[in-house]
Amino acid sequence: MNSIEIGALNASAETLAMLADLLVETVAAGGSVSFMHPLAPEAANVFWERSLAAAAKDERVVLGAWDGKVLPAPSRCCSTAHPTSRTGPRSPS
Repeated sequence: MNSIEIGALNASAETLAMLADLLVETVAAGGSVSFMHPLAPEAANVFWERSLAAAAKDERVVLGAWDGKVLPAPSRCCSTAHPTSRTGPRSPS
């Protein structure tokens, strides 16, 4: 039995292809992931290219679960860059 390994993902062509396929399949199956069906493979690829580029700049964390050389489990990405809050204290008028 293979063990599942979780780790940060890189922007290799193989990883990008797996992530894009996974995203297209998830959207097609009704997954609520901020995209509408039908999602073009090119759009999914651009999303992951940008996400992994942001991760390379420490603006985002992209994790994947690997079963050997296969990415079977849903992957996660979290943004670490937060815009300045617009709800802070107001200056007196």
